[in-house]
Amino acid sequence: MQILIPVHLFNHYVLYVFNMESKKLSVLDSLNTEDPLGESRFTRHDKIKIMVSQCVMECMRLASPGWNMDILNWDFETVENIPEQQNG
Repeated sequence: MQILIPVHLFNHYVLYVFNMESKKLSVLDSLNTEDPLGESRFTRHDKIKIMVSQCVMECMRLASPGWNMDILNWDFETVENIPEQQNG
């Protein structure tokens, strides 16, 4: 099972993919440049993944009592070689 969470960042969307079976969080970001605050995509995702992961963990605990995984300890990847948007 995968949980897909779209997140709007400034001028584009990013997709966070939580793979519940392999315990892996993947981020698909079509904007391969700095954001308006001057942060690289790696820096911005280090911050955002904590917030999004905490929300997913709380939802899983509410939906499935007894669920107790720490997503923050899962493998994390920023997926490379995806189409890049040109209007960012």
